[in-house]
Amino acid sequence: MSISNDGQMASHDNDMIITGDGKIIIDVDELTSEVDKMSTDDKISTDDDPSNRDPANITQVLPNANYAPLHKTSSKPYMPFDVIHLIATHMDSAVEVGKMRLASKDFCCAAYTPFMKLIGEGRTIYPRYDCFGKFLSLLAANPKLGVHVRNITLVSEGLREHEYRSMWAWEFLEDKLDLPKFSVEDTDIINEVNYLHAEEAVDNAAFLNTGGYRTMLTRLLSRLPRLETITIRKLRQGEHTPGWTGPNLLQGLSFYRPDLDTNDIYYGDWKYDSLHNRITEYIDEFGEEFKEEDAGPQASFQEDFDAAFLASGTMATVVEV
Repeated sequence: MSISNDGQMASHDNDMIITGDGKIIIDVDELTSEVDKMSTDDKISTDDDPSNRDPANITQVLPNANYAPLHKTSSKPYMPFDVIHLIATHMDSAVEVGKMRLASKDFCCAAYTPFMKLIGEGRTIYPRYDCFGKFLSLLAANPKLGVHVRNITLVSEGLREHEYRSMWAWEFLEDKLDLPKFSVEDTDIINEVNYLHAEEAVDNAAFLNTGGYRTMLTRLLSRLPRLETITIRKLRQGEHTPGWTGPNLLQGLSFYRPDLDTNDIYYGDWKYDSLHNRITEYIDEFGEEFKEEDAGPQASFQEDFDAAFLASGTMATVVEV
């Protein structure tokens, strides 16, 4: 509920802002369309406006834009900050709100909080170093972002080598799903993806099997003071962790479908020695278990999460799905 210029109480729905007597004050769709035009209007002044710099580097100039002297939008009627803010809250795309903020300093500042909520809220964190690194870098560049994050999702399965090797796992999948016999082209694609996966798994193991996940998760949770819910889930059927090119190549398979269940071939929980920060227990390709004499306590996702949760001091509720 808000107050219109003539003192009447006003309400809003997803499409427009309406006074108590039914008078339409603002058509949100019409205004957002106008904002999009303003963001590309050549007549808008760009003098010393940090919000008009290279969009690729916009996160580096957002703090400066927030405290820059304000001015009316050049060649356009003045629009109150609360109206701009209200329009931004009706938008559900960070990209669109980001474009809106490029219209002027007024728009940049007024839409700041809705923009922060959209880019930070409900993020899915995969167990990869670059996934943590990007989010932590964003939080460092925009200190106010952390207080707007209420919910995050943690995926508990990461890249890992199948204990019986990838080719055996593919043969098992072929029988399990009654897939057609692999063609020469299919085999070439599978071999290439297996090679790429092996490289990625080795790189990711340096993060997962040395306590890196636990350290980064602790740091992340400590930077989200108002976090309310942490959702923990496994990879969905056919889902892949971002950051490697193998999933795109799989689309060239003759039997490919979006829900092709390759999760067990390329992903799974990790296990390492939390005392030595390396693998001291493992199963070889013949199914035989090995354990070093001085092996310490073993840690997987659950142990890493529990340790990070306690160390960070977060009060968030944990939901497992």
